[in-house]
Amino acid sequence: MTHHQPKKETMTPRERVLKTLNHEVPDRVPIDIGGNQTGIHKNAYRSLIRELGFSEEIEIMDACQQLARPSERMLERFHVVSVSWLPLWKFWPLILVFWGIAILVAHSIARWVAAAVAGFFLGLLVAGIIGYVVFDDDEDVQGGEGIVQEFSESIDSTVTNASFQLDTGAGTVTVVSSPERRFAATTHSSFGTYRVVRDSLVDGPAIRMELLGKNRGWRHGRFANRADVKLSARPAWDLSFHAGASRLDLDLADLAVRSLRLDAGATNAKVTLGEGPEEMNVSVKAGASLIRILVPESVGCDVHIDTPMGEKSLSEFEKIGKGHYQTGNFSKASRKIRIAIDAGVSSVKVVRY
Repeated sequence: MTHHQPKKETMTPRERVLKTLNHEVPDRVPIDIGGNQTGIHKNAYRSLIRELGFSEEIEIMDACQQLARPSERMLERFHVVSVSWLPLWKFWPLILVFWGIAILVAHSIARWVAAAVAGFFLGLLVAGIIGYVVFDDDEDVQGGEGIVQEFSESIDSTVTNASFQLDTGAGTVTVVSSPERRFAATTHSSFGTYRVVRDSLVDGPAIRMELLGKNRGWRHGRFANRADVKLSARPAWDLSFHAGASRLDLDLADLAVRSLRLDAGATNAKVTLGEGPEEMNVSVKAGASLIRILVPESVGCDVHIDTPMGEKSLSEFEKIGKGHYQTGNFSKASRKIRIAIDAGVSSVKVVRY
């Protein structure tokens, strides 16, 4: 089968749809996939996964119509704008609950506290609406306005341990492994520039990457901020990510990760872990986020999770105690992953693959 290279896109998704509705010629045909009325059947989606060579599980979004929920990777493949409401909309009843408490209670302090909590959840929903209007990942892909930077740091073959830290704001971050003994990154931002600092520590090199500046290169109310990072499969890494309202796709399956720390605000994060060293420690702290962690079946996994106002899903895990889960092979596994999750208003899923 011959795959034709698509021509460069010159429009935002909104411009493309409006031009089509006006019976004008857009830069390419608009693609609508993933909605309840414009979805894709699971069998067709399975064929599409096979054709593209992807490896992913199929999640059903509509049991009646048997519609598949397209993954973030699939949506990115076709440049489909997707906004995840899952961390926000499931908590809208709490607005009514706390607002009702504020009306019923007589004590002034309790009333103000209840009203403040109701306002907090209302603010989350408003933030989601603003994010839908303002945030456009397609800008990140196409280029648009902003500054593009390239970074590269070689890692000597004698180095056995290293650390990497990324501090960024709203945007998209991807991390993959590289066969080369180096750190490399490509960034595109319209409201600041990135800086990479390398320090030589006793335990190995420490690479810190951070977003600087307040310049906002807005285009029709949208901005661009994307960082694509490649890390050498070796040495053993201590990783730390500090993100705001971001989308994170951390494919760490082929990396030797000793520790991972993720501090996130309103974040949609997918983290794929590998077998790594004998023991890996993962710490996740999040606010209103959608977090998905994939762990290999061959590894024993221990999870401590605290989601007081969120939801959690841990398939193929045994409950040991309150907020404590383990895989059946944890005690006998030669390689172990220990995960500690503190996520307030979040949806957390830990899946074995």
